Amino acid sequence: MLSSLVVYVARRALSSGRLRTGRMCLVAALVLAAFVLALRIREYRALVSDGVSPWNLRTSVFDDADVYYLHAVKERLRQLARDLESRLANRPASFSDADHRRLSVVTALQASLVGWTELEVGHWLDDTQLRRDLIEVVAFQIHPTARRRDAARRRVEVEQGDMLRRRQCFLVLRDYCRRPPSGDPQQAEGLAEALRRLGAGQWAYADAVVGDVHDATMIGERLNQIELSLTSIDARGAFVREYLDPLWDAPAAPGLNRKFPGLRLPISLPQARAWTVSYALITGLHSVILLLAALTLLGPLLRRGLPAHDPPLASRARCWHATVAMGIVVFLCMYCC
Repeated sequence: MLSSLVVYVARRALSSGRLRTGRMCLVAALVLAAFVLALRIREYRALVSDGVSPWNLRTSVFDDADVYYLHAVKERLRQLARDLESRLANRPASFSDADHRRLSVVTALQASLVGWTELEVGHWLDDTQLRRDLIEVVAFQIHPTARRRDAARRRVEVEQGDMLRRRQCFLVLRDYCRRPPSGDPQQAEGLAEALRRLGAGQWAYADAVVGDVHDATMIGERLNQIELSLTSIDARGAFVREYLDPLWDAPAAPGLNRKFPGLRLPISLPQARAWTVSYALITGLHSVILLLAALTLLGPLLRRGLPAHDPPLASRARCWHATVAMGIVVFLCMYCC
């Protein structure tokens, strides 16, 4: 809008014979145009860093947080881990401390973000809505939005309660497995009663442990499984404290993509693909028109003199005003609607 005013002043100045003033105003308009284009390029780079890639919609942008979205996140993390591990194996001297930190972050995300969610969705949760909510939490961590914050926080609080109960159940099972087998049925009844108090009910895994208690080899394997489950629960708790809890404290807290530039994990938003395509087409077309309109303003700057009334200059000014008006419409459509 300021550049439109400057072009109007330039036209008036050139028409009245004040060539120096008119040309200075045209230079100011071109500088403002370059500034707008630079801001747009910066915005494009920020969107790509956030995971919004118009040229790769099938694997980077999803309308729904479902199992296909979770699989895309898993594949992206697997690709990052494979590239980093290959660099570490082939060029260890050039593998910096920042690369080591990035590899540890990717490994933590594979285990405590995707792996944990897959385990919950595939083995622990029977309710379809709870499964969708858990994948929504993954999408919120990657690209947090205000609309999803409250629902994601409620789901994480429920998950933390479930983790606490599950951890207690595994501790009860571990204590049972560590006792010497005596063949007393009261031990199994006491285990079943303890699990019922914890809300486990008829737990098939606990029944399998009771059946294997007299087999030293199998009970050792069960103990290893229980220890792995406890380690996974503790790792998930630490992950939630480090990566999720900060998102509740600050409304503008960055997601994983913005916190760790270069991850570029897929994002999920309602109508995300339609918005991404519309944004790329509309802003790209306006940028091209703005660049062409700016080039037309170079004509008066390159000419030595200018007649009192220059029809081409008037048409160029009208073209510039139309471009500015189009930019206002683009702004209103993309950011205010």
